[in-house]
Amino acid sequence: MKKIAVFSLAALAAVAFAVAPADAKKRPHHAKPPKVTVCPVAMSPGKPGEIVRSATTAFYDIGPNIPQSLLRSAKGIIIVPNLVKVGFIIGGQGGDAILLRRNGSVWTYPAFYSFGSPSLGLQAGVSSAEVVMLLMTDRAVAAVRQERFRLGTEAGLAVGMAGGNDGDASFHGDIIGWARAGGLYVGLTINDSTLEQKPEMNAEYYGHEIPFDDLYMGRACNRDADPLRAALK
Repeated sequence: MKKIAVFSLAALAAVAFAVAPADAKKRPHHAKPPKVTVCPVAMSPGKPGEIVRSATTAFYDIGPNIPQSLLRSAKGIIIVPNLVKVGFIIGGQGGDAILLRRNGSVWTYPAFYSFGSPSLGLQAGVSSAEVVMLLMTDRAVAAVRQERFRLGTEAGLAVGMAGGNDGDASFHGDIIGWARAGGLYVGLTINDSTLEQKPEMNAEYYGHEIPFDDLYMGRACNRDADPLRAALK
């Protein structure tokens, strides 16, 4: 009986030894951290590239007057590098715009919009201006996800311009903006202005059609915009 027991134990040990390597192969290994994806695209095609370069200049012009605490708290930013008045004294205003959203600790790459208003906006004597608007609340960021969005009371958002000629330095609201023309800060009305997504500009800038939500969530890139993203940090 003892011989049989010893033989059985030896046989079991031999089987365990033979099976162990096979089991070890089947055991899942700890997954390696994913490699950091490097953006391969660095192009500035046509009009979209010009808008991004002009927006970068506009931010450098206006940025020193934006409190750093506000910029760090902002959930998004809209830059209109060249808002142009249409008509003489009284008329509409319009221009191209880009939106970048803070995605965690980094800024997304730009999404393109048109920005316009049928009402009097720029003050008399001013034909064009640079405009920067910070999106300070989640509902402001949610609003600009719409294909077409009208700023102001209709959307239930508080929109204000800071640092105009009237000396207003209020930094409160869902959206806070600054406007600059000829080196001076100017009065500007942006309530009732409309932001509208420009998918054709997104496609031109990124080299292919791209859903807006991919831009919103940071799933697209073009290193041409890296100087602007660096300036926002």
